[in-house]
Amino acid sequence: MIIMLVDDDSVSRTMLAEFLTKIDNRVIECIDADLALRIFPTEDFNMIVSDYKMPGTNGLELLHEICPLPMLSRRSKRLIPGIGWISG
Repeated sequence: MIIMLVDDDSVSRTMLAEFLTKIDNRVIECIDADLALRIFPTEDFNMIVSDYKMPGTNGLELLHEICPLPMLSRRSKRLIPGIGWISG
């Protein structure tokens, strides 16, 4: 699988990328949604894993921008929300 991983947190992004790579995936890392939008048309991604809370464009806004793109119209679309913890 070719997976796009979008997360502004370098530690989280690196840890998840290492895990996904170990289970035989090719992972393209993006530090934000803007970079993801530039890279998305260049690969035939099987999956996009994105953080929700990022500076600038958040994960849901990224999804809304990617879904209308012509190269995605023939692909299945699914949103799988992540589960996180927010400390008060």
